Amino acid sequence: MTCECPEEIHVGDVGTQFIATIKENVLVNGVWMCKPVDISAGSNFKIIFDKPNGVGVEKTASLLTDGKDGKIQWTTTLTTDLDQDGQWKMQGKVTIGGGTWSSSIDYFRVKPNIEVP
Repeated sequence: MTCECPEEIHVGDVGTQFIATIKENVLVNGVWMCKPVDISAGSNFKIIFDKPNGVGVEKTASLLTDGKDGKIQWTTTLTTDLDQDGQWKMQGKVTIGGGTWSSSIDYFRVKPNIEVP
């Protein structure tokens, strides 16, 4: 999975887009390569976040494009979506047929804001 998000994320940010790429290792001409999984026929798209305090949150994601690139996305809509500063983890999950594909886990940092006294 690739976490494609802005350089700097802050507590309370709205409109921050998180993109996860579901990939698999395939053998091409005798060489192992990491390639995106075609998830166009998939369902139950999720991005799971693990907050710095260890609490997990599951968000319903959607395809970023047509799914052939393996990308799903979710965008923050509430100031409470990113409610803690510190190191977060994220992982994408997709159901395809009778199976579930999980991406690798990626890490990102949410920074605090300057508070006006």
